[in-house]
Amino acid sequence: RPGFKRSKLALPGFLFGGVILSPLIGVVQSAISSLNNEPVRFGLLIVLFLLMTTVSWVLVKGSAVARRRIRLTAENPIEALYQIIGRCGNPPGNMSTVFAVISLILTLISLVVVAVGIIDVLT
Repeated sequence: RPGFKRSKLALPGFLFGGVILSPLIGVVQSAISSLNNEPVRFGLLIVLFLLMTTVSWVLVKGSAVARRRIRLTAENPIEALYQIIGRCGNPPGNMSTVFAVISLILTLISLVVVAVGIIDVLT
């Protein structure tokens, strides 16, 4: 289809985010909290901030790809099916926008927590 590029990294990227990134963030958090050296703690908080920003970008990019795939492959057939069936309500909506908004809210909360940690180290 025009305008649709197939990526072979979609599933491995999803698995990387869920399986590897979550424990890695927990390890980084425990390492930061156990450190008494403020410059090292500050550096680790900056790394955590950059990691959270990257995670946010990955989630929004994945949501955009999902939205485009749904629109290209399923939107028109589902609308046609609902027209054929008749009075059965409206077709289900695309939830990728809601997912992107929720992921951005959670990422902003985590970034605020990291920023508070940085402020705590600096004061």
